Amino acid sequence: MTKNQTLLYLAIALSGVLGPILFPNYVQQMAVLWVMVLMASTWDITGGQMGYNSLGNITFFGVGMYV
Repeated sequence: MTKNQTLLYLAIALSGVLGPILFPNYVQQMAVLWVMVLMASTWDITGGQMGYNSLGNITFFGVGMYV
Protein backbone atom coordinates (compact mmCIF):
# COMPACT_ATOMS: atom_id res chain seq x y z
CA MET A 1 0.00 0.00 0.00
CA THR A 2 1.42 3.33 -1.01
CA LYS A 3 1.38 6.53 1.01
CA ASN A 4 -1.35 8.04 -1.21
CA GLN A 5 -3.63 5.05 -0.70
CA THR A 6 -3.11 5.21 3.04
CA LEU A 7 -3.99 8.90 3.10
CA LEU A 8 -7.06 8.26 0.96
CA TYR A 9 -8.33 5.51 3.25
CA LEU A 10 -7.65 7.67 6.28
CA ALA A 11 -9.59 10.58 4.75
CA ILE A 12 -12.54 8.30 3.93
CA ALA A 13 -12.58 6.86 7.45
CA LEU A 14 -12.30 10.32 9.00
CA SER A 15 -15.17 11.68 6.92
CA GLY A 16 -17.27 8.67 7.89
CA VAL A 17 -16.64 9.29 11.57
CA LEU A 18 -17.02 13.08 11.51
CA GLY A 19 -19.87 13.24 8.98
CA PRO A 20 -22.75 12.60 11.39
CA ILE A 21 -21.25 15.00 13.93
CA LEU A 22 -20.70 17.89 11.53
CA PHE A 23 -23.88 17.38 9.50
CA PRO A 24 -26.82 16.35 11.72
CA ASN A 25 -29.01 15.43 8.75
CA TYR A 26 -26.23 13.23 7.32
CA VAL A 27 -27.89 9.87 7.99
CA GLN A 28 -31.12 10.84 6.26
CA GLN A 29 -29.27 12.28 3.27
CA MET A 30 -27.20 9.11 2.90
CA ALA A 31 -30.32 6.94 3.16
CA VAL A 32 -32.04 8.92 0.40
CA LEU A 33 -28.87 8.79 -1.69
CA TRP A 34 -28.63 5.00 -1.45
CA VAL A 35 -32.33 4.56 -2.25
CA MET A 36 -31.81 6.63 -5.40
CA VAL A 37 -28.68 4.63 -6.28
CA LEU A 38 -30.67 1.42 -5.86
CA MET A 39 -33.49 2.72 -8.05
CA ALA A 40 -31.06 3.86 -10.75
CA SER A 41 -29.23 0.53 -10.71
CA THR A 42 -32.50 -1.38 -10.96
CA TRP A 43 -33.65 0.74 -13.89
CA ASP A 44 -30.28 0.33 -15.61
CA ILE A 45 -30.32 -3.45 -15.31
CA THR A 46 -33.97 -4.05 -16.24
CA GLY A 47 -34.46 -1.28 -18.76
CA GLY A 48 -31.02 -0.84 -20.24
CA GLN A 49 -29.12 -4.10 -20.21
CA MET A 50 -32.00 -6.58 -20.36
CA GLY A 51 -34.26 -4.46 -22.53
CA TYR A 52 -37.25 -5.21 -20.32
CA ASN A 53 -39.02 -1.99 -19.39
CA SER A 54 -41.14 -2.52 -16.31
CA LEU A 55 -42.61 0.35 -14.33
CA GLY A 56 -43.99 -1.91 -11.61
CA ASN A 57 -41.17 -1.36 -9.17
CA ILE A 58 -41.34 2.41 -9.68
CA THR A 59 -45.13 2.34 -9.19
CA PHE A 60 -44.92 0.44 -5.90
CA PHE A 61 -42.17 2.76 -4.70
CA GLY A 62 -44.21 5.84 -5.56
CA VAL A 63 -47.43 4.52 -4.02
CA GLY A 64 -45.53 3.59 -0.86
CA MET A 65 -44.32 7.14 -0.44
CA TYR A 66 -47.85 8.55 -0.47
CA VAL A 67 -49.55 5.93 1.69
